[in-house]
Amino acid sequence: MRKPTPGLWSLLALMLLSQSAAASELLLYVFQNTSPVADVQVRLDGEATKTTGADGSATFELVQGQHRVVLEQGGSTLHQFRFSSGAGQNADVSVTLPTDDGETPQVAVETYNARENLSEREGEAVGLLAGTVSSQETGAVISGARVSVPGSDYAATTNAQGRFQLELPRGQYELQMAHPEYGNRTIDSVRVVANVTREARYTMSLSGDGGAVEEVVATGSYIPDTASEQQRSAESVLDVIGTEQLARFGDSNAAEAVKRSVGVNVSDGKFVFVRGLGGRYNTTTLNGASLPSTDPSRRTTPLDLFPAGVLDQVEVRKAFTPDMPGDSSAGNVQLQTRSFPDEPFFKISGSLGGNTRITGDDVITDPADGDFDAFGFDDGTRELPALVDGATAFGRVDPSATNGFPPALVELMGQLFEPTLAPETSTAYPDGKFGLSGGTSFERGENLYGIYAAATYKSGWDVKDEGEQNTYKFVGGSLNQNDDFTFFEAERNVEIGGMVTLGAELGLDHTLEATTLVSRKTENSARVEEGVGGENGLEIKEYTFDYEERQFFSQQFAGEHYFPSARNLKAEWQYTYSQADRYAPDRRTVRFDDDKSTSDALVFNDSGFERRYADLTDENNDLSADLTLPVAQDSMMPTDLKGGVQIIRRDRDSETARFSYDYLGSISDEGAVINQDPTPNANEVLSPGNIGPDAFTLRNNTAPSDRYDASLDLNAGYLMADSDIGADFRVVAGARVEQAEQTVNTFDNSEDPVEGGFDQTDVLPSLNGTWYMNPDMQIRAGYSQTVSRPDFKETANATFFDPVFGFTVRGNPDLEIAEIDNFDLRWEYYLSSTETLTVGAFYKDITAPIERVLIPSGGSGGGVRSYDNAESGEIQGIEVDVRKEFALDDSFSQTVFVQVNGALIDSEVTLPEGTSESSRTRKLQGQADYTFNLATGYDHLDSGQKVTLLFNRNGESIEDAGRGALPKVIEEPMNQVDLTYEKTFTADLVMNLKVENLLDAEKEFTQGGETYFSYYPGVSVSVGADWTF
Repeated sequence: MRKPTPGLWSLLALMLLSQSAAASELLLYVFQNTSPVADVQVRLDGEATKTTGADGSATFELVQGQHRVVLEQGGSTLHQFRFSSGAGQNADVSVTLPTDDGETPQVAVETYNARENLSEREGEAVGLLAGTVSSQETGAVISGARVSVPGSDYAATTNAQGRFQLELPRGQYELQMAHPEYGNRTIDSVRVVANVTREARYTMSLSGDGGAVEEVVATGSYIPDTASEQQRSAESVLDVIGTEQLARFGDSNAAEAVKRSVGVNVSDGKFVFVRGLGGRYNTTTLNGASLPSTDPSRRTTPLDLFPAGVLDQVEVRKAFTPDMPGDSSAGNVQLQTRSFPDEPFFKISGSLGGNTRITGDDVITDPADGDFDAFGFDDGTRELPALVDGATAFGRVDPSATNGFPPALVELMGQLFEPTLAPETSTAYPDGKFGLSGGTSFERGENLYGIYAAATYKSGWDVKDEGEQNTYKFVGGSLNQNDDFTFFEAERNVEIGGMVTLGAELGLDHTLEATTLVSRKTENSARVEEGVGGENGLEIKEYTFDYEERQFFSQQFAGEHYFPSARNLKAEWQYTYSQADRYAPDRRTVRFDDDKSTSDALVFNDSGFERRYADLTDENNDLSADLTLPVAQDSMMPTDLKGGVQIIRRDRDSETARFSYDYLGSISDEGAVINQDPTPNANEVLSPGNIGPDAFTLRNNTAPSDRYDASLDLNAGYLMADSDIGADFRVVAGARVEQAEQTVNTFDNSEDPVEGGFDQTDVLPSLNGTWYMNPDMQIRAGYSQTVSRPDFKETANATFFDPVFGFTVRGNPDLEIAEIDNFDLRWEYYLSSTETLTVGAFYKDITAPIERVLIPSGGSGGGVRSYDNAESGEIQGIEVDVRKEFALDDSFSQTVFVQVNGALIDSEVTLPEGTSESSRTRKLQGQADYTFNLATGYDHLDSGQKVTLLFNRNGESIEDAGRGALPKVIEEPMNQVDLTYEKTFTADLVMNLKVENLLDAEKEFTQGGETYFSYYPGVSVSVGADWTF
């Protein structure tokens, strides 16, 4: 046989190539308002013509090269466009026709190799495959059948109605179905089309001979609900942290998650700053409802109370729109909880971990150890003794002879306090976390019902190691150190949380949901502090034992309703009752000073001793209703008119009782002077035998202003219009009216009632616009007016003690509501469904900004805090956010992503005439110079491994603005580096590793360039697993 010549080889190759090309396929869909459009004539390359069917599709054979597509209907040309395809490539094309004449249809084209492997599709545009599996013999639906893509994590299980759905990157797939009774079945060449929902009906046979694919049709266009897609389609500037990011970054609560957003930083691990502005300029909502606070001095909601496990996503809306709270000047943080799932699941999670600076060590602990401390509940060990509570009305009455108290009763009350004043030592055992979550849904007729539930328990340790705390005073024009202390603090914490969501989808038009959320966090710390303090240069040793329970409870009922017969009117409503509680019983401060007459002795200092009891309840009722009405949908400017009302009623009660002892007798060597340095025992000093009229007697330190009640009544209404102007522009305009009345009732030192607050109505306009430059690029611009209102106690004409920060605060009844003009501009470029680049700028002009200031007190830098209005302020900045993915090999089995965001922020505050500061201008209190976040990850798909490195750094910010000669207290930058690792063994079992503060960075505050407060939090490591079944 003669061998083929090179010319014949070329001819054969061309024939094979042409056959391969001919085997490629164009699948085109036409939609309008997400519904398929039938009877559209589609002409490909001027030759082949087909008509779209009922599902809006037409299929053509495709060869490589340039192609021209013309769409016609009723003799008129609807649209024409071009695209190109390579050899062996399929093409998915979706065309969305406009609803208004003069607008341009939207065309999406996806080309890909028909033989590409699974890993090459990661990150590509997605479509939805939904369907039903039934019995070939009986026609009955089959529940519990597993539908999966072999070699991947893509899988779903049919529900009670035999339904399943899979969101997959576009391409052709082999599907595998498995069922205990029906065996296994493989279906080849299943096509998933980008941006299209396809409906399939499959059968399985008891005989195991397979079954048939009855029909695969498109039921509508499909828009994936990813974070980038939500950000892209938002009506104003929006950043979204989705479920995938929450899981990948290993953030344990909302506070840790939100700091990944550009221009956002978190103070004290709880309180959010957006674009350099703190809590008074931000709002937080949970499923659209306002929230109470556990902080006794602020309305700000601490975000560490919301576990990441119950969150579906976190949104940061940075540009005000009328449907947002009117004091969202810097941003509105929206927490969205999880809803019931489409498929049933149950997951068990657990982890063990520790900290390099405390785990396994014997450390100082609180001697008040209750039976239920392991669960975060005090069993009464720390309660104020009942007799003392009743006789003094929780500290409101001084237990003295002048108030008619018999000496014997005063002595008895002094002896009733628990002897929990001497530190104990315990081993810091490893941290542990355990969680359960699960959910399911089922159909009844045309209705769908579901439930989701989650519970979590966490116990661990935090540490402040190598701590340093100093205060300063100004003498002779220079800053001199007043106190010089070192400290160590160990804190045990317990977190318990749970959530239950019940939902119902009643037909296609009505949705109801009830969500119950409970979250508790208990912190129990022991601290030892040593150093030199005061003008006399005394050697001081001080112990502080602190216990705090914080609880958040929320019950929400919400509904969403569509009325197609009423011009597609949409109605939304919600009512939420929420309550925040802070219970902080028996905070003990015990101080010993050196005895100048005896070199090795420490003397109990009765003026430095205190037992403090605090209780706070903050209740919030929030009712809102919104209506959205589409109008002029057939015009060149289709518009959604939206209006709504909101009523908020908030009530807070806070009280604190403080007790100590006065020494009335002569000091006994066996009582007040303790020669047990370095661990003197205050239990011996205040033993029952040393309490009486000739020794130590109980003293009530409670100030009248330590108790207060407050209320906020807010009534709001808004109207806005969301309009598309042609195909290239979108405008959202409207206004919000808020009438807010705040009342604070406290008492001054003469026990006279003191009222503070405000009553003001504000009209807050907003205008936001978007220019769609092309399908992947857009520019946003916005202007709005917002307000910043004083917090509850800031307007009270009284001096009170802040039980959280341990300093004295003086209210200011002359505080004014700050008014803010906001300007926003942002360019957004969406490289793919997972890759973005945004560059933004903002400017805020603030009239009468409210700031916390440090007032000199006796020349000491310890000082008193108060609040004041500056004359004016402005803040401006730029933000950049980019996410990019890279493939390390041709098979896309190894990929790397890099996500970087940062903000440069500058501000200036103009202080009133006659200010005591050296300059009338300075930076805004609490504003960081910059924020920077870096996240980079490596994925090895074949082995199921993911590694993510996270870096966060914020510029310096003013913690306290000084007054007089005292310099500002500055929070210094800290380099936070975290690492997460994830290994997927099976679709059901995932192991993970998390390392926090990898560099063991120091937390530091300075004053006048000198250390004011600093400590090392240590490196935390945890190893865990998630098992889903």
